[in-house]
This record gives sequence, structure tokens and C-alpha cells, in this order.
Amino acid sequence: TCALPILAGRLVRVLVNNELLGTAGEWSWDGIRDNRSKADIGIYIIHLEAFRTDGTVKRLNRKVVLAGRLD
Repeated sequence: TCALPILAGRLVRVLVNNELLGTAGEWSWDGIRDNRSKADIGIYIIHLEAFRTDGTVKRLNRKVVLAGRLD
């Protein structure tokens, strides 16, 4: 499995890779990029690919918003 936030078509962070899934659970993203810098406020796409033992693949794309305080 692999979940990837993507900004303007560019990879921002790999959240999970080759993780065994149970029937329930969750991951969270703290707004930090792979290079440990803060990501910009805005809309991101989470891409998830889940592979079953029978070889089928489920792909999901979800939009999320990274928000922050306006000072």
C-alpha cells in the first residue's frame, strides 16, 4: 500500500509504503514534506493503492485541505 499527497502533480510526501492493512485503522499527515519542510496551505490529493492477496488493486484519490492560521 502507498499513500501519497500530491501538489501540482509533484510528490510531496510518502505516508505509507508496503504496510499490511487490517479491517480498520487510519493514517494522518502533519503537513510536513518528505524533506521535513512545512507544506504550503492549500488543496492536496491523497492517492492510495491497496493490493489484495488475490492480485486485485483498489485505487482511491481524495482531496484534502491543509489549513493554517491567518495572521
